[in-house]
Amino acid sequence: MLPSEMLKNRKRFGLINLYIGDLEHDIQHENAIYALFKPKFTVQYENFVRKMKKHPRFLELYGIRKFDGNLARKVTKHIMIVFNVPGKYLEDYQKFLSGNYSKFSTLYSYRFKSGTNIYKVIHRNPRLKKHWESKLGVNLDNTELMAKPKFELEIFRYNKNNFKLVKKLWKIDK
Repeated sequence: MLPSEMLKNRKRFGLINLYIGDLEHDIQHENAIYALFKPKFTVQYENFVRKMKKHPRFLELYGIRKFDGNLARKVTKHIMIVFNVPGKYLEDYQKFLSGNYSKFSTLYSYRFKSGTNIYKVIHRNPRLKKHWESKLGVNLDNTELMAKPKFELEIFRYNKNNFKLVKKLWKIDK
């Protein structure tokens, strides 16, 4: 769902994590992916940012001054780059939010590397299913093989009060 240029350069430019929102930011983007970076502000990084800003799904770039909730930094050390989810993956994005991984479209489900755990979850790998049925002592015929996303982990600077305000915007049932 992210521009391939970003994924190719994720380690080089300090990608920390991806999120579905940032509850302490002024603007709440619906159906977006937030990429948090701790970059070294080099010429190469500036060229990368320039390229990302020209991407058709680019929404916004902003600095994070208060990263850990306690320490106010004098200088921006973290950058958030926000992109729209591509239209062809909007339904898959909503399925992710509701934890319906095995219902991803065929187009999206084959973007995951074969053999990885997430691939096995999405494709309901029989060995993985049997493992969890044995470990949990339940039948998982009509159940996903991975828990629903925890919004407190998927949303940057999450807090319950702000989440209540935006969950309708994002069309999230929780």
